[in-house]
Amino acid sequence: MSQNKKDAEAVRYQWLFWRLLARHLPHHSALALGEQLNAQRLITILSKRRDKVLSKSVVRIYDAPQVETYQRVANTAKLWHGTGRLQYAESKVKDIFATIVKNDALTPVRDVYAVLVGGEEMVSLSTTRLRILARSYADMHGKGEKEENRYGSSFWWVTYYYSLFYGLTFTKYSPHLLRNLSKWNKLSKNEAGEITWGKKVNKKAHSVWEVFGMGSDIPDNYPILFGIKQFQRIATPPKGIREVEIRLIDPVHLSDLSHIEVPEDRVRDVETFLKQNGTSVPVFPIELGEYVASKQPFKTLLGIK
Repeated sequence: MSQNKKDAEAVRYQWLFWRLLARHLPHHSALALGEQLNAQRLITILSKRRDKVLSKSVVRIYDAPQVETYQRVANTAKLWHGTGRLQYAESKVKDIFATIVKNDALTPVRDVYAVLVGGEEMVSLSTTRLRILARSYADMHGKGEKEENRYGSSFWWVTYYYSLFYGLTFTKYSPHLLRNLSKWNKLSKNEAGEITWGKKVNKKAHSVWEVFGMGSDIPDNYPILFGIKQFQRIATPPKGIREVEIRLIDPVHLSDLSHIEVPEDRVRDVETFLKQNGTSVPVFPIELGEYVASKQPFKTLLGIK
């Protein structure tokens, strides 16, 4: 694929992100209002509408014993973190998973996005209570929205989930945004004016969101999803971020994990790698997690009761 075509793909996803976000915003806003008012009938109606859309997804089918084993372990996860096997670091490809295993921990990293609504950087580990969202962050290390056997694509889920966040950011939090935008631009962009966050998985990423569609350009990269059953201190980021993500201050050790999810054809390799490094964490096919997700109502996947 030529450079111009890759650039065009990135631009297409940038525009598509904002179009889908605008399309999702009314539904997500109504769902949030229903949750706030405890309007169960409204929540049910809105949830079923998205269930219908997602029912078109094609997922791999697993038998009852496999599902039961997975659920028994995965239900102990309180938080989720999505990443991948490989990332770019200082123009080289780094084995992120190997580093995590070697350090026996997921470690907090520098985060400039808190600057947008809070004015200050922070060092934290980004997690979420929602598996379906963490899975999207994992998918960007694979084929993005082209990952197979997924219950709704990574791109679809991030545009839906963050539609309300952006709606509030450009309205309720707009004074903070305007005040901190210049500082954030200096910290998050390179000399070419490109946001560098997405470049950790795809060199052609110019902003943030297109990598959820494009995926990674690193050969043999693949998504990895961590279930976290116990953790220590939770950071107190600006309210806008606090409403969509859980930021942890302390490292999450491998013993704090409920399990790891990777593509089915990578499960045995990951189990072997863990064993070779003297540790053991349950490893499941990420496709199994998707099959289980496909049996749950949309509202449940979003953490709404």
